[in-house]
Amino acid sequence: MVAYAPTEPSGDSDKDNFFNQLSAATQSVPPHDILTIHGDFNAVSGSRISDCDSGVVGPYGSGIPNDNSNRLLTYCGMHDLTILGSWLRRLNIHRWTWMSHDGVTKKEIDHVSSNPAGHTTMLKPRPTQTTSSLHQIFV
Repeated sequence: MVAYAPTEPSGDSDKDNFFNQLSAATQSVPPHDILTIHGDFNAVSGSRISDCDSGVVGPYGSGIPNDNSNRLLTYCGMHDLTILGSWLRRLNIHRWTWMSHDGVTKKEIDHVSSNPAGHTTMLKPRPTQTTSSLHQIFV
């Protein structure tokens, strides 16, 4: 699946609708199928804080969580999904997927997540050269 989440300043109803629709699509996938979701979630994974989120965020999560982050982590937890990039040690230059116009602010807000069936096919997501967008493309 591919997803594009509302931005952080968007209203709660837009965010709720997005995650409700994404949840419905996720629930329609048989549990034995490999499910990967590639998305611009406008959210950082954050660092693993406790054992309760240890299945969602790995030891290499990044950023300071915001509302979108909390919604992403809740969604992943509800559907037994893992944010794959948070399990891989990478240089920051290979982690950041978004850069502000100021050229200084950089974040990892695009993620690949997977259910347990997809963990054996774990990708090493790496952004490519910057395009005309503020985002970098995963390969």
